[in-house]
Amino acid sequence: MGLLLFLATLIAAIAAFGLFGYGCGVVVRRGPVVWAVAGLLGAVAAAAYAVGGFYLGLAVLDAEDGGAGSAPLRPCRAAGPERAAHVADYEIELLPLGFTCVVVEGEAGGGDYRAGAVPVPLNRVAFGGGVLAVGVALAGAYVKHARIERAAEAARPS
Repeated sequence: MGLLLFLATLIAAIAAFGLFGYGCGVVVRRGPVVWAVAGLLGAVAAAAYAVGGFYLGLAVLDAEDGGAGSAPLRPCRAAGPERAAHVADYEIELLPLGFTCVVVEGEAGGGDYRAGAVPVPLNRVAFGGGVLAVGVALAGAYVKHARIERAAEAARPS
């Protein structure tokens, strides 16, 4: 799962740079503003996901670090020593990015819980920016399609 996290973070970082370049290129060429906005929103979403993936990767490295002081898992200690004492393992989620501390079944502590390894606003920006980018791109495609239809309608002989 660590390799998949690395690849997802790398792809998001590359996409952020690519979408930023696309959005700025549309602005420089004085193209449709809708496409520039969609590209820049996509860049923001991809960059937020990449930064969140970096935070999650650091938490995984911290959890995998052995030696003195490695138990309980360091990312799980934020919930307090009583709850962290019952942690057996961890899981990572890629959508939304998160680090879950897995508690031993039947132990006190209230079940699995999410550690604060990835700041919540990063997940919100990644999701919101992605949804907005897709929405703006679809709106731009609709407007372009409507213009083509109007031009074809005007070109038809009466």
